[in-house]
Amino acid sequence: MGLVHVTNLGTCFLLHIEARSIAEAWEEAVIHTYTYGIDIESEWSVKRRHVRAIIAVTDPMSLEMLHRGNTAVGAGCIFTYVAGVLLGKYDHLVEKTIHYTYHQRLRKYPYGSLRIDQILYVIDKLRKAPYTTRAQAITWVPEKDYQTDSPPCLQRVWFQVIDGRLEMHVSFRSEDVWNAMLQNMIAMHYLQRFIAKRLGTTVGPIVWFVDDLHIYENDLGRVKGFVTRVTRDHANGKAQQNYWSVRDYLEYVTKVLRRDEEVRAWREVEDFVESKQNQ
Repeated sequence: MGLVHVTNLGTCFLLHIEARSIAEAWEEAVIHTYTYGIDIESEWSVKRRHVRAIIAVTDPMSLEMLHRGNTAVGAGCIFTYVAGVLLGKYDHLVEKTIHYTYHQRLRKYPYGSLRIDQILYVIDKLRKAPYTTRAQAITWVPEKDYQTDSPPCLQRVWFQVIDGRLEMHVSFRSEDVWNAMLQNMIAMHYLQRFIAKRLGTTVGPIVWFVDDLHIYENDLGRVKGFVTRVTRDHANGKAQQNYWSVRDYLEYVTKVLRRDEEVRAWREVEDFVESKQNQ
């Protein structure tokens, strides 16, 4: 298991999690949000159990990226989501049926009549000054997001190159640990890989900041069952069986779910990261 330290802030608990892989980091976040979270109202019609969180993934390139206990993994829709974030597959719906996409805000950030590709800026900035503290991209557009019930949860991504390794920091104002966090982590990791490829660096650690990491009340029963199972697996030395590589996941998607569209989405994401294009 990862290293976990919990601080009582007086208002709620702050989780400090260090884990080697993305899957392990997500598992620890679920367990400790459930265990230490304080129940509070939300702006929706359901309460949530919440904590603050800082999560360090020391080796995001570890093969143990996916967790078989995750609902999106079970449904076989991880890379469909990642393709939307990286390739902009849903940008045409912005201001029609959806308020924003992360791709649109990161790569077509609206500033008056301009559309700014912040990721190209990050790449260019790091090529010139790998040590810069200015290589960041934001999502919040005040004139748009103050007026909606569904503003972006992701707020900022920040990058720096240290000893040839690309470190990435990701900041969320709000994140559903059970239904959204793992696919968000994987999507941002592939963005990190995309940038590292263009810089000629290796992939370094990820530090994940969440102002309000939570579980909604109607998911608490399922999360309780998950926590019981993985805690038992750790006690019995079987925790490793829950951590899947991409290859394990694709085998499950192909043989069990028969979701060809998910395999196609994975190929598109891999081609995008490995291509020589910046778009």
